[in-house]
Amino acid sequence: MCLIQSTRDMDDGISDAQTIANAVASACDSRWQVVRRELVAKQPRNMQASVFEATEKTPARVALNSVLRVRRQRAEAAQGTPTAPKAEPAN
Repeated sequence: MCLIQSTRDMDDGISDAQTIANAVASACDSRWQVVRRELVAKQPRNMQASVFEATEKTPARVALNSVLRVRRQRAEAAQGTPTAPKAEPAN
């Protein structure tokens, strides 16, 4: 929820999508860290460090997807062609 709401609040539709995504990821960082810790804790001990490392850049990728999704939805709404919602990645 943080990603979508932050994207809607921050994105002017003009600025570089990656710049907005970085700001969104930063705004949602505390929530992401909780999710990340929970994810790592569920892994076998010998995999925890690898999973922690592998998820380091996830917020920026997920935030960029959020920005692009919201932009697409806004463009389609402006054209009067709404689409079915796509599955939201876990955040």
